Amino acid sequence: MESTHPPHEPNAPLAASNVRNESRFGTPARPPHDDTHAHSVQFYEDQAYLATVVSEFLLGGLTAGQPLIVIATPGHRRTFSHRLRELGIEMRRARESRHLTMLDARQTMAKFMTGDRPDASRFAEVMGELITHLVRGREGTPVRAYGEMVDLLWQDGNTEGALELERLWNELATRYHFSLLCAYSMSSFYRAGDAESFQRVCAAHTHVVPTEREADLRDILENAAEGIHLVGPDGTIEWANAAELEMLGYASDEYVGRNIREFHVDAHVIKDILVRLTAGETLRGMQVRLRHKDGSVRHVLLNSNVRFREGKFIHTRCFSRDITELRAAAEEREVALAAERAARLEAERSRREALDARELAEQARAVAEQANRAKSEFLAVMSHELRTPLNAIGGYAELMEMGIHGAVSPEQREALERIQRSQRMLLGLINQVLNYARIETGNIWYDLGPIPLDEALRSAEGLVTPQLRSQGLRFEASRCADDICVQADGEKLQQIVVNLLTNAVKFTDRGGTVRLEVEATGTTACVHVSDTGIGIPKDRLDVIFDPFVQVDPHYTRTRDGVGLGLAISRDLARGMGGELSVVSAEGKGSTFTLVLPRWNDGATSRTVAE
Repeated sequence: MESTHPPHEPNAPLAASNVRNESRFGTPARPPHDDTHAHSVQFYEDQAYLATVVSEFLLGGLTAGQPLIVIATPGHRRTFSHRLRELGIEMRRARESRHLTMLDARQTMAKFMTGDRPDASRFAEVMGELITHLVRGREGTPVRAYGEMVDLLWQDGNTEGALELERLWNELATRYHFSLLCAYSMSSFYRAGDAESFQRVCAAHTHVVPTEREADLRDILENAAEGIHLVGPDGTIEWANAAELEMLGYASDEYVGRNIREFHVDAHVIKDILVRLTAGETLRGMQVRLRHKDGSVRHVLLNSNVRFREGKFIHTRCFSRDITELRAAAEEREVALAAERAARLEAERSRREALDARELAEQARAVAEQANRAKSEFLAVMSHELRTPLNAIGGYAELMEMGIHGAVSPEQREALERIQRSQRMLLGLINQVLNYARIETGNIWYDLGPIPLDEALRSAEGLVTPQLRSQGLRFEASRCADDICVQADGEKLQQIVVNLLTNAVKFTDRGGTVRLEVEATGTTACVHVSDTGIGIPKDRLDVIFDPFVQVDPHYTRTRDGVGLGLAISRDLARGMGGELSVVSAEGKGSTFTLVLPRWNDGATSRTVAE
């Protein structure tokens, strides 16, 4: 019995692989079919397997034109005949042409048996005459014979008679040219004491063919999907299956017979493996690197132990599996996982930074809103405080102009007019700041209702007519139908239009033109205020509606304003559900468009706060 450790070894099982002429797991077990003399023995367990082996043996002889002798039991002869017919052999023709002779095993034995022993001279006479008869006319052609007489003797318990008959067959082969296949049923070798007789049977034959079970095992080992190889105690590779050879790209003669150390990339690893195996250790899941014939390195998973017999190292049993692709895939997977982990960490870092930035932005916004509210409140208070003394200045200037405090000379009257003009301008600026502060703090109310658009525009036009004349500008206005009403606060609508017209006058040189046009659609009304003035630079269009922004701070120093009019006008337009926009070309003029929703007859007037 084989073991992975070197303790005692019990009686070996009765199997053909234990005899002197066993073979490493080579080609599938079959008796030799060549023309040379061979005395083969086939052990079998299944009758169908025996029929297949014998039929192939006989078919090979018929194909080669060799005369056949079948000495078997009646049942086996019928089975062999049936199989040969299935293989396309015409049995009657084969018998009549002396290509096939079938004899009864017991009747044939009766011709040369004396008691329980075969008579040598009578055996030689009976079988010699038969062989001579079959080869007459075709001298030199070998005879192919199959016999069951030894098996019948063995089954009868006459083991010595069977072994003597085997010896007589071998003697006959020295005088006649034939090959012989004998068959033994394994059911005859079931006792422990049959081991020695079994060995003697095998020794009497030139070829021993194992049972179908061992043949199946041999096929499994040879054609297994996993690599298998055997290594002797000195490291020599004794055998390798097809998967092992394919894994490393070698032919059998390039691999078997060489030392296993030649194929290991890491010398210290194979040295350690052999030491551990010699000590009786079983290796499982050991990763090694082996050299492929093409020079590449294959990563291999190795499982191995040693077959010991009576404490002696016979050979290793090594099972190998190529994991090169699996290893590469695992490495790629690790790289991908590492990249994924890094991406997740980066995403988390970005998320936290975004949260921090959002939190900082919220804090900054809150601070800015608070500062903006404080600024607006401050401007509102300051505007109110400034208006009081300015109103007093204006009032006293008027009283002085009226002569209440005495006669006023022309020079004094001119000075008073300058005081009043400056007071009105400063008061207008303060009112703009106050209005903007109210809008910023949300302290503004809109009394929305139907406002006749043409009437509102005529009123605004009247307020700026003096400025148009004093500047020497041409004014063009298109009228709209009296029934066109917009949804607006009349006072704030007038404030927007006056501001747009005032700006047009302010930034248009003498001799230029200011236009007021109306365009009505089904749901909206558009008021266009255009001029032929200095225009707005392209880089200032995006900020022209921002507070305290002017077209050109240096240029506008000669013109009234602090840059709040457009910011206030747009906020007022949006507060009434409309919009204020501009298109402009520097040096050619600008067009401001106020869009307001038209009044719906089903709507009702309302007051809203912004």
